[in-house]
Amino acid sequence: MNRPSQNTLSVDCHGNEKPQRVLSSVALSEGETWRAYVEVNVQSNLGCLHTTRLWVAKANHPYRLVYLVPPKRDRAENGMEILGWARNSRMLLAKTELWQYGSDAPDKQQVLALDAATGEVYEPELEAMLQDHKDK
Repeated sequence: MNRPSQNTLSVDCHGNEKPQRVLSSVALSEGETWRAYVEVNVQSNLGCLHTTRLWVAKANHPYRLVYLVPPKRDRAENGMEILGWARNSRMLLAKTELWQYGSDAPDKQQVLALDAATGEVYEPELEAMLQDHKDK
């Protein structure tokens, strides 16, 4: 599945009249055992509704949905970016971002670790981890 790489972390819908479907490039695990990509669908005619999906597949198997960020009607937009695969692993790291258009509210970012085989999602508390190591 070759396609041009597009930014799926922050898809802007303003100025676009038609719905958009933005796809990331396919991220391959070491040894190409696993593959994954992000899909962001934006309905600009309905007030910038973003739906973000993370798809994974084992080699020679169909893709399956492992993570979904649903749309919200409060002008909150969302996206996701694949950071990469853990070495010799089926664990995928991804970053999500939530932001509110036309607001000074800070963006909310989260790093996720996803087990491609089981679909289990780990949401590490990065601030707590960094606090534990602030003096090192």
